[in-house]
Amino acid sequence: MVKNSFGKIPTWTWALLCVFLGIALLFILSTKQEKASKPDTNKPAGYKYEVKNIRIGNKTTIQSEVADTQEKTTLGLSYRESLPKSHGMLFIFSNPHIPTFWMKGMNFPLDMIWIGENNTIVDITENIPAPAPGILEINLPHYSPKVPAKMVLEVNAGFVEENRIEVGDYVQLEVRN
Repeated sequence: MVKNSFGKIPTWTWALLCVFLGIALLFILSTKQEKASKPDTNKPAGYKYEVKNIRIGNKTTIQSEVADTQEKTTLGLSYRESLPKSHGMLFIFSNPHIPTFWMKGMNFPLDMIWIGENNTIVDITENIPAPAPGILEINLPHYSPKVPAKMVLEVNAGFVEENRIEVGDYVQLEVRN
């Protein structure tokens, strides 16, 4: 027994209290480290994105951040909690090709609008789900257009259907409203 100002407290009580405090401290530290390892959820630190207004046919206009560096292209919309309605991210490639995208770090579903060299939509991939928690990167599905694309526009899932976007629609960059 340990004798202190509270009277006699059994040694096993002190040992149990120390174990409990140690577990609580480990939990607190692991939670802080997990939060610190994730990038900012809506604007990645250190990245400034050019914003373009994009008109798709005569159907809709959206504001799109432009991923114009390899780092921005790699990060994309990953780790953000959401994307505002009528917003997107535009990826512009130096040459038309068949790019491969995945949903690493995504927290919300997307539609991908694949745009060809002549600024028309050449393919659409709709309702791509965010990955299930705990899925390994090696098991993430990959998404590509059926034909070469010069750009891809990522928007919230359901955007394509809601705005009746179709293959063949013309995409105009930097329109003024």
